[in-house]
Amino acid sequence: MLRLILTALLALAAWPVYGQALPEPSYRAIISPDNDQGSAGDTSGMSVRLPPGPLLPGGFLKIPEAFAQIQARTQRVFRFDPRAYGATCNGSGTGDDAGFDGAITALQKAGGGALLIPGKCVISQPKTVTGVPVAVVGDGLAVSQLIGSASFPAGGKFLLRIDIMNGSDGTVSVNGVSFRTLQAEVASGLEIEAMQSNLEERVQISHTEFRGVDPGQHGFNYGLRLRNVNTPKVSNVTVTGRQSSSGGPASLTNMDVCFDIMNTLPGMTNYVFSDTRCNAAKRAYNLSGYMEGLYCGRCINVAVGFGWFLRPGRQTPLINIFSSHTDFFNAAVDITDITQGAYYGNLFYHRADATTNGVCYQMTRVKESQILGGECVNYADTTSLVGVAWSASSDNIVGDMILSKVDTGVTNLGGSTGNVYRRGRWINVKQGAREHGKGGDSSNVCIGYNAAC
Repeated sequence: MLRLILTALLALAAWPVYGQALPEPSYRAIISPDNDQGSAGDTSGMSVRLPPGPLLPGGFLKIPEAFAQIQARTQRVFRFDPRAYGATCNGSGTGDDAGFDGAITALQKAGGGALLIPGKCVISQPKTVTGVPVAVVGDGLAVSQLIGSASFPAGGKFLLRIDIMNGSDGTVSVNGVSFRTLQAEVASGLEIEAMQSNLEERVQISHTEFRGVDPGQHGFNYGLRLRNVNTPKVSNVTVTGRQSSSGGPASLTNMDVCFDIMNTLPGMTNYVFSDTRCNAAKRAYNLSGYMEGLYCGRCINVAVGFGWFLRPGRQTPLINIFSSHTDFFNAAVDITDITQGAYYGNLFYHRADATTNGVCYQMTRVKESQILGGECVNYADTTSLVGVAWSASSDNIVGDMILSKVDTGVTNLGGSTGNVYRRGRWINVKQGAREHGKGGDSSNVCIGYNAAC
């Protein structure tokens, strides 16, 4: 009996640990107690030596403890619940900071895993996960909420930050979580930053929201911020800014940016946004730095100053915005230095409460791009609207748009050549409206299909 038990222990001791086999144990590691009761089948007093492993101390252990440790080693923990480290996540905030700190420390020590948001977790300090693959997992927006408290520090730049380090796996996912705040325009909900370019980071964020606990009083300054992140996919994400009661644009543009992208490294490609929504912000999408490929499909922006405000800093290819809607004060699309853009079937409204003149497409130093179909509508009776305004742009096509109550369909603000305008449908024509602009280099804005400029 004793020999069978010892043989089983030695076999278990060599079981793979986190993908690595334990060192071959030695029979000299088996220590008998002073009063050996093995002949009676009782091994509880015997000890066995196990080498240390991740999160486990090893050393000399009584046989029942050795069995428990071997079981723990062969059943790796992948899910880290802050409640196991002292959090309550019941909305009171009791223990939630320490609980999240403990869960994140354990997750990083284990080499990655799932960070659970098990309820209404209220934190008063920013949290950071560094250098390990992580899935931030919730049970839905009504259940799983990470909330910045009313005492969250003004210098705290984010609720949660995930850093993808050089050489790390880079897999990040966020799903089913509501990021909320009890303050006004403090911090961002989530920041993700990569420390190295040309990586397939595999970042996916879905079924997530960013908002104030009471949107009439609370809201983030930024919703989601991506820094040097390659090929992220963002879908079914809603960001809502604070909406004060003063009325007009000033009450709806307290938040700076819903989706903020900044790249300082080369090789950033293929940002994909689908079925997203931005409510009440100065800018729905803000881009600075080089990026090759931005796709936005079925993206809805309501009560924003600018829908897409893109400033890559140098000529960068491929922007694709399609089947999207923006309800704006200033401009639906305001972009600079984009080549090979494609804008299909979008519906843009200049808001009735806008106090500034607007433009559906403001294009500066844009080349070889197409704006096809869709509709541009002016609901603001006291302000003017331009459909498309080119500036220092060349070899672009505008075609088959529906223009409603606009003052100018297509205009050239100067320095543009070779742009083609193919007339679509004009409805609700305002008195004095012009099909195409007469200022600047208007001779380069052509009417007709493939007209020569």
